[in-house]
Amino acid sequence: MIRVTSQPCFLAEVSGGLEGRENQLEWKVDGLLVNENGIQLETDVKNGTNKVSLTVTNDCNSRPAFEEIIFDIDCPIEIPDIVTPGGDGYNDQLFIKNVRFYSKVQVQILNRWGGMVWESDDYGSTPGWDGTSQKSGKAVSPGTYYVVISYGDGEVIRDYISVFN
Repeated sequence: MIRVTSQPCFLAEVSGGLEGRENQLEWKVDGLLVNENGIQLETDVKNGTNKVSLTVTNDCNSRPAFEEIIFDIDCPIEIPDIVTPGGDGYNDQLFIKNVRFYSKVQVQILNRWGGMVWESDDYGSTPGWDGTSQKSGKAVSPGTYYVVISYGDGEVIRDYISVFN
């Protein structure tokens, strides 16, 4: 039996029919080897269509346990409403959920006049915005700030957040 769930990350587990033999399991996502010899595969996948395969090899044969599972995952980008950079460990940084499922994520934080406060050309590999100006390194004033997120092939999300110090 193969059990698959796909949010927030891909989880697949195989059971049954593997007893009594030395089995080698090989999981692939979109043709890339991601796990060997585990009955469970848990991995991040990209937003959109994904192909997963499992091959089981034992002393009797080498055969695919299933040819492919093709599934679509839709994890929308979620922007929090508030940042409170007070150092207490709660909402100290802008953490945008589900960006790991998208490619080419760029984030801009703008003040109420449209001036650039902070930006990242590769948001997934940088820490979130900590409520400081990228130019001066000083904390921004409390208030409303605008978030512009560009990702994929030209898709854009515009939203706002409140900053309380």
